Amino acid sequence: MACCPPSATWYRQLRAGTLPRSVDHKRQHWIPRGYLKAWCDPDAPQDQEPYVWQFARDGKSGRRRAPKKIFFESELYTLSSSDGLRDLSVEHSLAELESRFVAIREQKLLLDRALTPEEHVDVCAFIAVMHSRTPSQIDHHRSNWERAAEMGRRVRAAMDAGKSVPSLGIQTGPSLSLEQVEELANAQRGDFVWPLVANQLPVLCDMNLSVLATEDPIGFITSDAPCVWFDPQAYLRPLHMQSPGLGYKTIEIGLPSSPNQMLVLSWLLRPGRIQINDQLLDELNRRTRFYAQDHFVVRCNVVRSEWFTVRTPPTSS
Repeated sequence: MACCPPSATWYRQLRAGTLPRSVDHKRQHWIPRGYLKAWCDPDAPQDQEPYVWQFARDGKSGRRRAPKKIFFESELYTLSSSDGLRDLSVEHSLAELESRFVAIREQKLLLDRALTPEEHVDVCAFIAVMHSRTPSQIDHHRSNWERAAEMGRRVRAAMDAGKSVPSLGIQTGPSLSLEQVEELANAQRGDFVWPLVANQLPVLCDMNLSVLATEDPIGFITSDAPCVWFDPQAYLRPLHMQSPGLGYKTIEIGLPSSPNQMLVLSWLLRPGRIQINDQLLDELNRRTRFYAQDHFVVRCNVVRSEWFTVRTPPTSS
């Protein structure tokens, strides 16, 4: 099943007038509403709009919020085309993947049924998307290209002035021109999502997919940045190599998929369903809260002190 957006198809439909052009789809969620609905309070009054409990990252300022009212920005993924139309291909392709994932969650994951190969790819794609689509993640990658472009401009200016430029090391792969780097530095936010996913997906599909399960009434929490890359062995490496990466065999990529389950991609955990105890549940929720950007979400009006415990990594030898 295709995991990248049918951009050409969507754009043809857009130009033909069969997709919204100006007003619709301005409010674009980086945490999908369908995904968040799993955290709606089960004890909410029947005559009220379903809501989740949203807390500030420090555990304060908890309040009830409908999924459609949180974690969105205006025109976050909209691409401006050369003829002035709003290209909604990224927004629509993300919505397509969300719909497939929600169906898989309800019909397969929560019922502990085996995934087809196509469903497995969709789940891995959704995990990659949830990591790549947040404003903080997009802006992080764009800022890296902005710094690279600034360095390139300085190097070019030095060369034009006849100054010697020190070598940056042996080039082992394809290089980009300054113009190409400038283009990436000036790209729209929506341009980043699917290339990031495409880079990750082949590796993610090869990793073990574990489904951590709990019957706890509070269960797993989620957040405004719910896909966490974590490496419990990172502290053993030199400081400049401690960022989690797909090349490390100890990497764990976790995404709460509902209050009852967390999806984990790893090389070391066994695939399939794994029932966890309360201690591990609290530790995983602590991790989710720690990596939240501004807010975390709970299915009920409860915050546990264990989610705020400060851990000090062991001293590496």
